[in-house]
Amino acid sequence: MRERESVFRRTGFTLVELMIVVVVVGILATIAYPNYVTTREKALDREAISALMLIRNSERMFFSRSESFYPSPAGTQSNIVSINGNLTLDLNENIWDYAIITASPTLFTASATRGGRIWAITNTAAQPTCTGACL
Repeated sequence: MRERESVFRRTGFTLVELMIVVVVVGILATIAYPNYVTTREKALDREAISALMLIRNSERMFFSRSESFYPSPAGTQSNIVSINGNLTLDLNENIWDYAIITASPTLFTASATRGGRIWAITNTAAQPTCTGACL
């Protein structure tokens, strides 16, 4: 008889146990996902802030060489290829769209745009500011 009982002994998990595990994992995912999204967006904002600070510092070096901010003449807008080439940067537009607009030879505004969120910095600003859907 003992041999027969060992043959029919069950191993593994029951369906109820597996369903409980799936429910617990679902609850944990529901709690964690909004935190993940918020953290990711904050990291992307930090990327834009860092790039705009680099642009501002490169603009200051450009101004010290040519007595005007890039792009020249005033009133023109630049794209990422010309920004990288003239300010000797290596930015990409995989996530943010970067642009520099000069209002006059002594004033520029650099911006990073992504999905309704715009970060901008001027030559006189200490830190970039956000407009639109900011966190």
